[in-house]
Amino acid sequence: MNHRSFLLPCAVLLLAACSVPFRTSSDEKKAACDRIAARAIQTTSLEEAKNRAAQAAECYARAQQ
Repeated sequence: MNHRSFLLPCAVLLLAACSVPFRTSSDEKKAACDRIAARAIQTTSLEEAKNRAAQAAECYARAQQ
């Protein structure tokens, strides 16, 4: 799998996660997740992009609770 074919699904996943409603009290948690997601999108390393995308998805899931 090349870098481009991986980034598109990651970007879609991250955008979908960002659109999930968050409680006002979780804004700081969401901001931390957004920073992880941004690093996943900005990296040129496929392995790092995978790891960061997974971390961001977990972060968003925790922030919703």
